[in-house]
Amino acid sequence: MPCPFEITVESSAGVEQVHAAFGDRNYWRDRLAAFAGGATLDDLTVGADGAITVVTTHELRHIPMPDPSPPTHLTMAHTESWQPTDGRRMRGTAEFLVPEGYGTCRATTVLTPTQRGSRLTSTVTVEVTLPVIGGFVERYLRGQLAEQLPDVHRFTAAWIAEHRPRITWVQ
Repeated sequence: MPCPFEITVESSAGVEQVHAAFGDRNYWRDRLAAFAGGATLDDLTVGADGAITVVTTHELRHIPMPDPSPPTHLTMAHTESWQPTDGRRMRGTAEFLVPEGYGTCRATTVLTPTQRGSRLTSTVTVEVTLPVIGGFVERYLRGQLAEQLPDVHRFTAAWIAEHRPRITWVQ
């Protein structure tokens, strides 16, 4: 049974800096290399209004599965979208879809400014529809996300400090 959970992470990077990084193809290549070996960047679109949509494909090879397990070669489609709002924040959505109805992960996120950078607050729901082992996989993925999301946000701040992406904030 899917159970939404919330993750909040602070970062030294400002909202505008994160927006600039998310619109940079090199950021996504570096992020995928750091966190998603075997993932591909399929599309990155940055709209005139500052909206950003990223599409990636991930190989699912590293999830420990109890027997009986599903097919050994699964891919997961990931779409992440970000939109600047009210001149100071960004709202985002992310969706991971495993083909053949095996599962989904959906998140809604708000990135808000703080005195020292930004705060990312994400509400995540993981649902795995595999009989017998679905609950096991859901718990595993929730744990991975709770661990990885703060790491990704720290990676983003470090990447920004190193690369200084050009800020073109849209209000």
